[in-house]
Amino acid sequence: MANSFKVSKRDVESVTTVAFPEYNGRRFKLEISTNVMLANLHWDGGTKSVFRAVRLSDNAVAEVLTSSAPWNCKINGSYVELPEGTVIVEHAVFCGKDMGLRIYVNPNNMTKYLPTPEVKL
Repeated sequence: MANSFKVSKRDVESVTTVAFPEYNGRRFKLEISTNVMLANLHWDGGTKSVFRAVRLSDNAVAEVLTSSAPWNCKINGSYVELPEGTVIVEHAVFCGKDMGLRIYVNPNNMTKYLPTPEVKL
């Protein structure tokens, strides 16, 4: 079961600028999950998603291969496990509208994205 919520660019900038340096939008969501469904990997009715994995230890980026046709994309609709120490960033376009970036985070890596508590003395 996944939980998602909106976050500010500042909260996820360290990952999003590595995964999608060309992204200039203002929509960011964080989703807590142990797996990710790879869907919409080819253009269909103005809809497509691009997925990039970022290893948190060294910011290495790997892109999930997309396709121009559904019959060429065998992994479309499949689930991948989200290992600890890695996030997957999705840039989605739905019916021609930019839906922003969604960052999938393993629950064991969530503390990196929690705000620092204020200490009052």
